[in-house]
Amino acid sequence: MNLYNLKSLYFVSVFLIIAGVISCTKAPNFPSEPIISNLRINKEIIRQGFSNQDTLLFTFDFTDGDGDLGSDDSLNVYIIDNRDENVFESFRIPFLPIEGAKNGIEGTITARANTTCCIFPDNTPPCTPSVMFPTDTVIYQLFIIDRAGNKSNILETVPITILCN
Repeated sequence: MNLYNLKSLYFVSVFLIIAGVISCTKAPNFPSEPIISNLRINKEIIRQGFSNQDTLLFTFDFTDGDGDLGSDDSLNVYIIDNRDENVFESFRIPFLPIEGAKNGIEGTITARANTTCCIFPDNTPPCTPSVMFPTDTVIYQLFIIDRAGNKSNILETVPITILCN
């Protein structure tokens, strides 16, 4: 065998070893409770109002080790208003079937929420235009729950300014 053939055989062997290692990568090893990360919102200033006056988009990444996210009939994404600790919005992740031997899943979810109302320190009714209190600030907390009842970690948005007038 000449030197050229030996070099070619060497490079082909190295390529096959690298390809073999890459093809044998393991399935993801995520914990069984969902983990959320990288929460993003589409804007930091919204107008107060009822229904469709303004909207926010909440986008976040998730992992779940046993792949049991989603439901056909129950809510599983919760957004909490820090001003009164009540659920601001809740959503349903559609049922995700469990497939394969390793069921770890990951992805990105975007949820759309309608605007909220200003809460005034002088007990003025919410959603009333106010010259005295032109803005309010809210921080939302977000978490998800899988079908087994495992609750994810909680993420918070940056402060969001609500225009009250």
